[in-house]
Amino acid sequence: MLPLKFARGQSSFFNDLKEQVNTYFESKNKRQTGNLYLYSKAVFLISVFLFCYVTLVFFTPGVWLGLLLCILAGVATAGIGFNVMHDGGHGSFPEKIC
Repeated sequence: MLPLKFARGQSSFFNDLKEQVNTYFESKNKRQTGNLYLYSKAVFLISVFLFCYVTLVFFTPGVWLGLLLCILAGVATAGIGFNVMHDGGHGSFPEKIC
């Protein structure tokens, strides 16, 4: 089975959409790589995960607090996967960071 290939930039829809997106960012004077909210979200999610991990591994809390931290670590991990990795996949982070 041959891999599926799409023609890039040949359809008028793609060209019109790309032009409108570029015009939007230029008119609003925004960068296409993201802003402070993007970086804050990434730092917050990674910090929550690291806090939970360090607390669970090095301080061994009680059962109920440990369970709560495990759930919070799972939510933080999902947040990293769904948000930070998704934003990175779309090229929202500058190349210097990645």
